[in-house]
Amino acid sequence: MTPDALLARMRDIREIDAIPIGPSSLELAATGLLFLLLLLIGFFGYRRFRQWQSQPRYGWRHDALRQFKALSRQVTNQPGKKSAQQLSELLRRVAIARCGRDGCAGLQGEAWLRWLTANDPYGFNWLHEGKPLLTLPYAPDHMQIEPQQLRTLIDAATTWAQHPEGCSHAQPQGQHA
Repeated sequence: MTPDALLARMRDIREIDAIPIGPSSLELAATGLLFLLLLLIGFFGYRRFRQWQSQPRYGWRHDALRQFKALSRQVTNQPGKKSAQQLSELLRRVAIARCGRDGCAGLQGEAWLRWLTANDPYGFNWLHEGKPLLTLPYAPDHMQIEPQQLRTLIDAATTWAQHPEGCSHAQPQGQHA
């Protein structure tokens, strides 16, 4: 081909295609939705993190709840005397952690059960229901207790340990500070 023929085939560029100055409306909508989605994920993630952060994982409450759960599973597999001893000891530790050593560490017998009843935010009657905690740990080995009765005590102790507030520092009836 000759150069004249090649030049004849060429055409002048009359107008350049318009270049969009900004994004299209579809791109804007997609970007806006993506931003909104990321904002929502961030908001709910932050709330979940704060909720997780506000619950101590290795404090006395977490440890006590774990031990109550393990004790509840072991009730049918071990003698009631041993379960009552463990529950009594754990309940005493929870009471000291919640209310301080001065308020409850020296209490024994029915005074201890009256104190538990007075400081239980859910109103569980420890004085009536908790008698096995006083008698069973010191009873002969042949003495038994129904596993359901122990589970009732464990459940009451668990709900008491889960309660977010401390003690009311109420003095049980018949005891003076």
